[in-house]
Amino acid sequence: MRNIYMIAGLVLLFISCSPNNVTQNNHLAEFFKKYQFSGSFALLNNANDDFSIYNLEDYRDSAYAPGPAFDLLNAMIAIEAGTITDENSFLENTGSNNTLKNSFEKNPVFFDSLAKHTGKDHMQFWIDSVHYGQVKIDQNVSAFWKDNSLKLSADEQLGFIKNLYFSNLPFQKRTQAIGKNLLGKEANTKYTLAYNKGIAPHGDKFVSLITGWIVENKHVYFFSLTTKHADKDMLRGNSEKLLKEILKDYGFFEGKK
Repeated sequence: MRNIYMIAGLVLLFISCSPNNVTQNNHLAEFFKKYQFSGSFALLNNANDDFSIYNLEDYRDSAYAPGPAFDLLNAMIAIEAGTITDENSFLENTGSNNTLKNSFEKNPVFFDSLAKHTGKDHMQFWIDSVHYGQVKIDQNVSAFWKDNSLKLSADEQLGFIKNLYFSNLPFQKRTQAIGKNLLGKEANTKYTLAYNKGIAPHGDKFVSLITGWIVENKHVYFFSLTTKHADKDMLRGNSEKLLKEILKDYGFFEGKK
């Protein structure tokens, strides 16, 4: 039954991309131009399913390898499979300081090892159950999210994050709570900001994927930012800056949304 809910959630995002409730915000082109990025941005108001999108075609139709953005699902699968128990778990031969929490977004070797410990069968089962793209995992269980065997659109990534926020993924509630806590970036009296991120090769360039949510006055908005550039360091240093500049342009961070 949970799988049915997950599919429905993803379908709703695609249906939402209709002329009736989508505003194309071409004004954001100047923000991308500032960093010489190409890509897309989408903001979903959960209260009314209104989308504001820059570069609709790229957001809806282009698919990318998740790269390190897969670490989130990798971690939740490992918890469900019993490879680790929580964010404070560490793996043998990786050192006691290399816990899930300390390694998240920082230590790709930890997540390569995590996938190997979890195993091909568990990984395939849960990726299929979550409907996280389509992939047939071969014997190299620690490479498929980096070598373009697995690809997702920004819309699919947003659907995944939205279902995680509402604990609608086919995992235990505890597992999803751990996943959500890994994404927390900022929390104060005005807003809460959380997102998943990763940079992966894409043709002769690199692509940065940032997907998450911001909550103000108990209103949640989901966002997806995709940026592409030939210089990986440019993406690493500026994609999150761009995200905050765009959200500020929409009026966030003041506690007034």
